[in-house]
Amino acid sequence: MPRSKPSAREATFLRAEIARSARRAEAGLRAAAYREMPDPETLHRLHRDLRELRVTHRLLLPVPKAGTPEDAIDRRLRKLAGLVGEVRDRDVAIDLLLRAGRDADPKLRQNLRTQLRHEGEVGRQLLRAAARAEIDRRLLQTVIRDVAGASVPGPARLRRELQSALAQHHQTVVRAFRRGLKKPSTRRLHRLRIALRNARALRVLVGRATGHPAESVPAELEKLQRTLGRLHDLDMVTERITGLPSGENLDRWERQWRRARKSERIQVLARMQRKRTRKSLSWLALGPAEDQ
Repeated sequence: MPRSKPSAREATFLRAEIARSARRAEAGLRAAAYREMPDPETLHRLHRDLRELRVTHRLLLPVPKAGTPEDAIDRRLRKLAGLVGEVRDRDVAIDLLLRAGRDADPKLRQNLRTQLRHEGEVGRQLLRAAARAEIDRRLLQTVIRDVAGASVPGPARLRRELQSALAQHHQTVVRAFRRGLKKPSTRRLHRLRIALRNARALRVLVGRATGHPAESVPAELEKLQRTLGRLHDLDMVTERITGLPSGENLDRWERQWRRARKSERIQVLARMQRKRTRKSLSWLALGPAEDQ
């Protein structure tokens, strides 16, 4: 498929899309701040929008070369996204634990429900406080204002910078992929999941701005991302079980979850070893999508 020529439209499109993402995040932030129990889908969308903003608004507002790796706005977005992610991970872990524990000892289930629900409520209170603080400080309006006022280079230079940003994220994914295969620790596979998620968000936005197909995510890349997500959820479950008091058949239950996590990790590594999966990574740098 021939690639479109650089045009001034790309900068206009990027401004509009980043501002739209910030407005979606603002709506989600208000729900997290003022609803007693925001629904999981709202939190999921808010987490996604905050993550993507951290990546995409840097297309028009790069960190100064003489500055630190992150500025105040980026740091605040990161902290807020982290809190939302913790609430989401905890909700998923609680749901998986309680559903899987239907056949467990009734006293164990009740203790789990009490402890985990309390833990979840504490996390939501922290999120509500942080969300209200950032609404008052106009975090997302500041992102929109800064993006709208950013000076933009000419079309050819902007295209080069977009491709350079994609190439950097693609290389981050490739390095994380290789390290994860070499030593598939929880930490390394978690880093691969994050790198892949960020690179995909950037690829979709830049692809839409520059006329490259963004909808046809390679099937193998999609499957890898899903399996990494399932493994992360099991990691969160195992971590929370480990932190519970021992006894009441908990050790046996913990072994069952560890076996489930081991099985999921085997599937992740088997998928990573496939040639088609490795080839699909090129799509992240505006390379061709693999045949579906």
